[in-house]
Amino acid sequence: MDQEMDQSGDELAQMWQDAVAEYTRDTQKTLSPAEVQALAKIKSVDDVAKHIEASDAAFSAYRHKNERLMSALKSFVAPISAIASIATTPASVADYGTASSAVLGAVVHLLKACDDVSNAYDWVEQLFRELQEFSERLGQYVETRLDHVLRRKIVAILAVILKVIGRSQRLIRERRFREYLRVTFLGKDAATKKLIDDLNKLLGSEQRYVLGVTYATAQRTEDLSKATNDTVNKVLDTLEDEKDKKSQVEDENRLRNTLCSPPAHADVEEILIRNERSLLKGTGAWLETEPFFSPWIRREATILWIFGGPGSGKSFLSTRLTQLLQEKSEREGGRDAVAYFFVKENSESLRDANIILKTLAWQIATQDLAFRKHAMLVCRQRARTITPDLTWENLFLGYYYNPDGALNQRAVTIVIDGLDEATAETRYTILGLMHDLVSSQTPRGGNGIYLAIIGRGSLRSDMDFKRLEKTFFIEVSSNKNRQDIDSYIRKRLEELQILQEMRKIKNGGLKKANQVGSKIMKKVSEGADGVFLWAKLLLDGLMNKDLPQVEAILANPPSTLDKMIWSVFDRLAKDEELDQHVLRKMLMFMAHARRPLLFGELDLVTSLPARKPNYFLWKHTRGKISSVFELKFPNDLDPDDIQTNGSETEVDGETEGGEDQEGLESSSGGADSQADEDKDFDFSYDSDKDNNGTSDTEVGSDDDDDDDIFSTSSSSVARTGRTDSLPNLESIGGGDAPDADVEDLLSHLSADANKQRTKVAFCHTRIRDFLVREGSALTRKSPPLSIIPGVDDVHADITITCLEIFQLELSLKDDWRFLCDYPLCHLPFHLEGVDPATVPPEKAGQIIEGLHWLFGTSKGTECLIRSVTQYDEFHSSSSELWRLWAATDKYLKLVQSWLGSIESFRHHTNCDDDAITWMLDASRSLKDFIQPAMLTASKLWLSRPSFDSPTYFDKGELPAWLVHGWLTWMEGGQPPPEQVNLVGDLESLTPERLEQMATYAGLEHDVHWHTLLGWSLMMGMNYEGAVAHYRSAIELYPEAWVALEGLARCAGEQGQFSDAISWQKKAIDALPASMPWILGYLYPRITEWANELGLTDDAFEAAKAGFKADDSCILASTTYLAELHSHENSAEMVATLDYMTSWSIESGSGTDILLLTRLFVYGEDIFSDIGWGCAKEGRPQFVLDSLDEALTIVDEDDRELIKVWLPYKMGRFKYTYYGLEEQAIELLEKFLRRLLQKDESFQISFAVERKDARNLLAQLYFDTAVAAWASDPKTRPPGADKLKQLAIDAPTGFGDDYEGFDLFRADYPAMLWGRWLRDHKRADESKWRKCFRTRLLDEMNTIDDDDPTNDTAGISSLAVSLFHAGDRANAGAILAILFQSVEAEVKASQNKIEEQADAGEVAEAAEAAEAAEAAEAGEAAGPETATTKEAEEAEPGKEARELRLIIEHVSASYACSNCKRSIGEVSELHVCEVCCNNVNWCAECLALLRDAEDRQTMVERQCNPAHDFYRAWPIPEEARHVAAQSFEHGVTVRRAWLENLRREWWE
Repeated sequence: MDQEMDQSGDELAQMWQDAVAEYTRDTQKTLSPAEVQALAKIKSVDDVAKHIEASDAAFSAYRHKNERLMSALKSFVAPISAIASIATTPASVADYGTASSAVLGAVVHLLKACDDVSNAYDWVEQLFRELQEFSERLGQYVETRLDHVLRRKIVAILAVILKVIGRSQRLIRERRFREYLRVTFLGKDAATKKLIDDLNKLLGSEQRYVLGVTYATAQRTEDLSKATNDTVNKVLDTLEDEKDKKSQVEDENRLRNTLCSPPAHADVEEILIRNERSLLKGTGAWLETEPFFSPWIRREATILWIFGGPGSGKSFLSTRLTQLLQEKSEREGGRDAVAYFFVKENSESLRDANIILKTLAWQIATQDLAFRKHAMLVCRQRARTITPDLTWENLFLGYYYNPDGALNQRAVTIVIDGLDEATAETRYTILGLMHDLVSSQTPRGGNGIYLAIIGRGSLRSDMDFKRLEKTFFIEVSSNKNRQDIDSYIRKRLEELQILQEMRKIKNGGLKKANQVGSKIMKKVSEGADGVFLWAKLLLDGLMNKDLPQVEAILANPPSTLDKMIWSVFDRLAKDEELDQHVLRKMLMFMAHARRPLLFGELDLVTSLPARKPNYFLWKHTRGKISSVFELKFPNDLDPDDIQTNGSETEVDGETEGGEDQEGLESSSGGADSQADEDKDFDFSYDSDKDNNGTSDTEVGSDDDDDDDIFSTSSSSVARTGRTDSLPNLESIGGGDAPDADVEDLLSHLSADANKQRTKVAFCHTRIRDFLVREGSALTRKSPPLSIIPGVDDVHADITITCLEIFQLELSLKDDWRFLCDYPLCHLPFHLEGVDPATVPPEKAGQIIEGLHWLFGTSKGTECLIRSVTQYDEFHSSSSELWRLWAATDKYLKLVQSWLGSIESFRHHTNCDDDAITWMLDASRSLKDFIQPAMLTASKLWLSRPSFDSPTYFDKGELPAWLVHGWLTWMEGGQPPPEQVNLVGDLESLTPERLEQMATYAGLEHDVHWHTLLGWSLMMGMNYEGAVAHYRSAIELYPEAWVALEGLARCAGEQGQFSDAISWQKKAIDALPASMPWILGYLYPRITEWANELGLTDDAFEAAKAGFKADDSCILASTTYLAELHSHENSAEMVATLDYMTSWSIESGSGTDILLLTRLFVYGEDIFSDIGWGCAKEGRPQFVLDSLDEALTIVDEDDRELIKVWLPYKMGRFKYTYYGLEEQAIELLEKFLRRLLQKDESFQISFAVERKDARNLLAQLYFDTAVAAWASDPKTRPPGADKLKQLAIDAPTGFGDDYEGFDLFRADYPAMLWGRWLRDHKRADESKWRKCFRTRLLDEMNTIDDDDPTNDTAGISSLAVSLFHAGDRANAGAILAILFQSVEAEVKASQNKIEEQADAGEVAEAAEAAEAAEAAEAGEAAGPETATTKEAEEAEPGKEARELRLIIEHVSASYACSNCKRSIGEVSELHVCEVCCNNVNWCAECLALLRDAEDRQTMVERQCNPAHDFYRAWPIPEEARHVAAQSFEHGVTVRRAWLENLRREWWE
């Protein structure tokens, strides 16, 4: 306990020392020891005043003049004076005496600083009132026994007060305080808000500590009464309930978005499941017998290290260890969590440190509810998980090693497999975090973080843990995992083709198969020597071999893993049925490509340069070389399974097995044979007899490895008839057939799209390491093999192949453009890796020749520019083309340097003299080099073959940008931007620049040139220039429909709607018959312009024609739906929506998507249109289903804007038109979570939606809380806690005993929280009034400023706030002001005589109203109504000053929210006092709202019948002159009314 007190004293000293230092910085003043000593005698506010007056006459004068200052000062100072005896730790702050005296000294200096500063005393008075809550809390604390916890709280509060006073004095000194005058200071000032944030966190921490100590003490006290136990349990239940409610504030998706993006957790889980399925019973059993294992699992050490060589089964061991830990946790009730991760070298997302930690945290969050709540709090701020260090500190250490988390008493065990495969940066980061964990960890009694790290022994050298704790190492050796490997071998032998055929033999087939199998098992087990991969590769080679072949392989198997891998490639190199060149090239790309490859890409590159189809490459990949590769099929569907017919797979028209299989079946039939086939194999080799008691010597001897290991002659074994022996590719067509042309090659590639899209990877990263190592003579350790690609020329070979792919002109064919993706994105990097000085000259010649074709010919440059791959509907590789070849000149210069070396390699090329001349010129001049590409880009931009060509769908934005980028380099100007919108944004290019770009290539100024340049100018909003070119085009060809459309759009953009319609109709008439779907884009424009002219029928017919022409056109669909709404045709609207859910279209990713769903996925804002129709027609479910499907699609892609926007629109839609409150809440919460994770500029762009979502959520939270409270007043509704979370502007708590200081926002959620506290929680007035003060004061200042334009909005907002604050009288008075002009108009229309109302009568009525106010003070208006008389009495001698307001006409703003009739059109108008968005009801619609059945007939849901309503129209007489003094020449508001109202909310 003494140690605890000492530690507490040190913390208090540091806390106070920091506060004093900050005060000194802000005030530039220090409190001398003598001064603080004198201040210690201050016991009252009078003492403070006297101390100041001794040196400040100005204060003395102000003190007697303004008693309000002294009142505020007294309330603030009294509690502080009462604790003057509470000192901080003398060792650190002895010079400053007691903390309270220092605060009083700061008060003195603050008041002195007000001297000669206008309005400063007024602001200080305001400040003291805001700080009064803090000093009152000190007064509460001082009345109890001051243990070290309360001392800590007191000093913390005093420290905050000192800092705030220091901050205030600085603002006075800098004359900046006026911006906070007459508004709340705390919270509005960012610095003070941060102080209160930190204070709340500390108080919350101390509160949890006290509750924990209270509970522990109660448990140890045997004679504690039952009543006390009940009290303590209630406190603990409250604490747990607080945590539960707090967790409800956040949702699953927010946590998922932070911890699962990118989604590595799914890949890790898939690896675990796949390993578990392959895991044999008993695997890893030896681990539990290891000496270090038991102490570690008892948590006597933090880290267990398990090291093993490549292929030794470490991943399976990690899987088994994870299973053991999970089983242990289940036995112990799931108290502790288990997390795991498999690092994979070939996956960037599986070798990144932060992704590893976040994935582990996600797994823990799914098991430990308390950790989940902790993680949700952390993930509210993206900055807290932006780096691995922060993620570890905040998510892991912040939970398992936080002193505030003592109640958790939890542990987690983390298994990380393959850490050696991570990048060096990741290894050092993870190991460094572990190092710090071990070095700083104190005994936790089995709680905290424990790890098992599995990897290669190379990890030993990365970090030294020896001096930190006892090192627990386990080595995976052959004598330990022998049983695991034997189990694996036994399982694989059951799949061995030769053994399966042997068992079919009648009379003893199974016996012979067992005998042979046992010998194979012995050989493989002994040869594996603890290396699973060795056994796997060897068994892969035995799978389809006959007995003589098996015998030959096992007679001399490789001794090590490297030798085994080498033997696999040696076997493949000697296989005469494999094309060695094809295999070598396949291995070269697999080992050295910059990203994983598709099978289609491998199929293509291995067909070059011969251009011969590899008809059997797929079967070889799945057969002969399957031991090297693993495949990941698209959508997890095996293409071979898709092609399966019935139960047999057809190959070349014959069933697998052939005639030999049929003969085998006929010769091996019978009951005995069938009985053998039903029995299990037995490959035991550790006994002298087999299952039938036959001696081993009867079938051969195991003692002599040099003998034939099989006693059964291969001639007695029936052949299977199945073979993977396929003809050499060169033998196709007799062996001397001419090279296949490109069409033959593409015909082969198009045979199966699923095969082409299958991803290919090495089955183990060790194989790639082996190939890279053995490809270099400097690192080679094994005999060279012809199929292993050399590393010296690998970049040259890949560069040549990339150039060959371009030369196939695949980019000009839509279906095959994806095969150009790798060359486009990675050619520059491979070219950069080639050294012209060392590359073989013939390869250099090929490179130069290919570069000349790609950059020096029209066809080559066209293939380069058109090689952009559209990955899906929203993503393409156009940015890569721009980034590599336009935004930088790095690679342009690289190509130039290669072209300049033509003289050295011209004899190794087939280039003619013209080509060589161009290359030499191009190498010296960037202009000459870029010119061919510029010409091609210009043609792609400004040339078309005809107006019925599909190429007109692309208006050439990308080629135009390329021309601009290259022209910029030629001009020697600034580099073009790296990021541009390549399919738009042409307005950033001036008209002069576009004209310059268009004329550069010297193209003929034909009809297409004028049309397309005009289009670019139009997209750049230069309509005058665009029109000139369009007219030139039409002069050349009157049927140029694109030019006619352009003229129409230019006219429409300039407001010439009649001309626009006329030109558009001409475009429709000129449209080629082969392009009817274009009408889906043309007719909607007519709809838009016709509506502008008021031609609604024409607009509707045009929209209908557009949808009929192309129902898949998004513009046509949205236009038609909007018109159906406009014409109130709800039946046709729903019928159209139903139609759109019955037809689908192929999306960019290759999947089908419903037409309606597609609109939502594309972000079309049609929600109000279709919502109206659905509400009118019974709210059909299929629309909701389509919406949910759209959200699923959007959640899976990476379009951040739509991922944020769609949940908001869906939430609004489901609430407004379907009344689905719970779903709306879930979606709006998702929207806010996703928005919060974005940067500030992104959030600002959604400011309107964010405010609306928060307000609607607040209303829904409030309504659900009220409903729950009405049914059970003892409950704590979750909605209330969520409402408070929206209302506060600093960290908070949710229990009634929360000790923090809440700062409330000046918004709608804060007002609803105040209403909840007042009307339902019956909270103290001082608590609920805080929720309104900031907003009300701001609004009063708005109507009291010099800006007349904000008067209407300001006074309208003030009325809303006053309704929430419970001041109906003053709120009604404001509505009377707003509705006065409407009343005047209504009276004028009813009786013109009333328009000439006598001014004297009005004045008399005003005087009567004033007298009535004085008489009825405290009755009709209530205690919150301020009267003129009271104001005059409060400030005697002060003349009433007029406050003239400019009030705009508000008739439209206060229409009925349902029938839409304005104030003057209804007999009554009732204003909802709870809803945010100016919700009003006429008498008839209010009756509908209050009737449950009639309410369903309303189109929109926007209010709750349980809300309070105020009848504002007709204007109540008692409200007419409460605030208004006169309605002549606008509105004159009583100044006294406003000042009284302001004072009421200050005090």
